Amino acid sequence: MLREKNECIAARAFASLILDYEWNGDEYMPAGVSCRVLIEDLCVDRIHAESREAAIEAFRTWKRGA
Repeated sequence: MLREKNECIAARAFASLILDYEWNGDEYMPAGVSCRVLIEDLCVDRIHAESREAAIEAFRTWKRGA
């Protein structure tokens, strides 16, 4: 069962990357993470990736509205 982590894993300027869920892969679904991008505590986007590191890399190149 997944439980929400609500863990800040990266930040830059006024934006924060919050890890919501992280799951290990199995025969039915690959491993992955689900994150929110917050600006001043408002959710403005979501990032889904295969790992924390991939999510952080996507966040580093993330642009609002893109």
